[in-house]
Amino acid sequence: MPGGAVLRIEKTVTPGQMVAGAAFVYTVTVTNTGDQDARDVRITDTLDEGAIARRLPDGCSLSAQTVTCGGPGLTVAPGESVTYEIPVTMDPALPDGTNVTNRAQVSATGARGDSTRLISQTRALADLEIVKTAPATANADGPITYSLRVTNHGPSQAMDVTVRDAVDGDRAAITGRPAECAGEGPTLTCPLGTLAPNTSRTFRLTVTPEVPGLIENCATVDAGGREENVADNRSCASTHVEPA
Repeated sequence: MPGGAVLRIEKTVTPGQMVAGAAFVYTVTVTNTGDQDARDVRITDTLDEGAIARRLPDGCSLSAQTVTCGGPGLTVAPGESVTYEIPVTMDPALPDGTNVTNRAQVSATGARGDSTRLISQTRALADLEIVKTAPATANADGPITYSLRVTNHGPSQAMDVTVRDAVDGDRAAITGRPAECAGEGPTLTCPLGTLAPNTSRTFRLTVTPEVPGLIENCATVDAGGREENVADNRSCASTHVEPA
């Protein structure tokens, strides 16, 4: 006697390392291992709450966090397979090490269905950049205004962002501090908190030169999370102070 249709479902994610804020593709493959057609094959894929579905393939629809593909009219013959690629973007605010669960199941009229579960772990990865600018020249009795711009190029949210700027106290004195950088003395410490991907913060620092000559000032930015590119975490600006 024939055994009927038997469905098997498999699921993979590409790339395998999930970075918060980055794009991924879930690939769902259903194979009929039985000896009869599987008719009205329906695949449901439940995305984790941290996953944001993007443009779905033809034959698929989205309701809340559930993607449904196939249904009435989809037939899978014995030994044949059907594959759907579901593109998603992970929430950029997901903390490092968050477990992301994805469940998929398949059913069909008169066939034995199947289900699978895929658990991935996220990695938070931001890319902070700081750019510092200053006038090329200044008078000995006039202020120097520095502009500092901090940008998170993502893809993940940057946590505990802090800017530091040590002014040479023998050559200049801080006379105007940004609101983000409370305190006293020649060192500026600016806790900016959280910076979302593709956003920037800009503020200004004013110093008064004490002596003529070249004054160079450097600022750095860092965060509490992981960064692969730290080459742009430091920026310097120089100003030539003319004698009074």
